[in-house]
Amino acid sequence: MSVLTMNDLRVGVAVTIDKEPYVVLWSDFMRTAQRKPVMRTKLKNLISGRVLEQTFKPGDKIQEADLSRTKASYLYVQGQDHYFMDQETYDQFFLTTEQLGDQVKYLKEGLEVDVLRFEDKPVTIQLPKKIEYTVTDSPDAVRGDTATNSAKTITLDNGLQVKAGIPKEKTLEQIGKALKECGRFAADLGIEIWLEVHGPDTCLPPNIYEIMKAADHPSVGACWNSNMSDIVNGSVKQNFNLLKPWIRSAHIIELCDERYPWAELFGLFKQMNYQRFTLAEIQGSSDPLRVMNYYRALWKQLAKQGVPR
Repeated sequence: MSVLTMNDLRVGVAVTIDKEPYVVLWSDFMRTAQRKPVMRTKLKNLISGRVLEQTFKPGDKIQEADLSRTKASYLYVQGQDHYFMDQETYDQFFLTTEQLGDQVKYLKEGLEVDVLRFEDKPVTIQLPKKIEYTVTDSPDAVRGDTATNSAKTITLDNGLQVKAGIPKEKTLEQIGKALKECGRFAADLGIEIWLEVHGPDTCLPPNIYEIMKAADHPSVGACWNSNMSDIVNGSVKQNFNLLKPWIRSAHIIELCDERYPWAELFGLFKQMNYQRFTLAEIQGSSDPLRVMNYYRALWKQLAKQGVPR
């Protein structure tokens, strides 16, 4: 194997020290005004699992460890020994918990791993980049849980317990089902529930679409909020059509803001025969009546121009 210098000692590099293999866990290049630069390292012995701190200087020659790789399947654990089977020879062997370190948490029966061998003896493994697990136990979601505010402990099929948040899809479904309950109650009172297309994630029409699908009630609708996130390639048509079945109200902002395709939006409202108000969220004025008269005139001109694309 090749001879390395201190500059080659990056995390994951395997070296031989006193005829035993080590892997670099941590390295830090340090230079001071008075001294020559050095490389401080933490090295793990791949046979014993012992961690060694060692500093290397310029000119030090470090032997790269001669490691070979084979494939093996994980079988079972007995005490502190974890048994594997070589996929070519079908020979069984074990590695200790100390040798495997934190990797033992992710082992499961039948998992295929890379075995690192030193002088043809297995010394450690490398896990695959992705491992699929089945959730065997998970607490039920409760009212108020969302994808961002709740992390629960779930148990995987290898016994590992991890913290996991509620998936976004589940959160959107929960919001929709809650709105459905509100809609049922509101319907008896002749009231509609409008969900505003607003907020860090709920300003995105595809998310509102999922919520509306889950709500599935005639008394539950959406309020179009005229966000810049509505625009796709200069047009709002794609997202407008996504939410069109549920649009019950509309907020418009500054019509002088030419970044938003107001004429197209009003044309889409005309196409769906929208007969409700559009509510203007604009700056206040000491003469609000005059401002609203001008705003209404601009609104009417843009509505005349509006031709759906």
